[in-house]
Amino acid sequence: MKRFALLALLLAAVLFTGCLSPKVNFKIEPNPIEVTVNQTALTGIKLKVTLSGFSLAYTVEAAVVELYDDEGELVFTTTEEIGITIPVVSGIGKTIDLPDVSLSEIYAEIDPAFTEAIYNEKLLGKTYKLKITLTGKNPTEDTADIIFK
Repeated sequence: MKRFALLALLLAAVLFTGCLSPKVNFKIEPNPIEVTVNQTALTGIKLKVTLSGFSLAYTVEAAVVELYDDEGELVFTTTEEIGITIPVVSGIGKTIDLPDVSLSEIYAEIDPAFTEAIYNEKLLGKTYKLKITLTGKNPTEDTADIIFK
């Protein structure tokens, strides 16, 4: 009986201290992401997702995508509503292929008449930072470098 009480106390302590708090962790792959002069979209990006904690109904509300230039200034942001509820069991993982991300808005922000010459002048050799944040009970984020070659 004492062992059961001790086990119950230990379980309660783990639950109340947040050790089993659900979280969706991820890494952006590849990192760095390389962009070339005639590329119109970021392609082949994957999120390597791992789950930690425990929950029967964890909701991923949205994905916030931000792009920062080589001086750390925000140049592009978008929020994609996700609104999915998933069970979270620690240790489970999956790789998710992201849809292509168009670069046209970024190019248009630099110059509406974007050309190869403007690419070479404004982007070639620079490194931007891609940041993705998954919002929910415990928001999580990762960053990757985008290198313009």
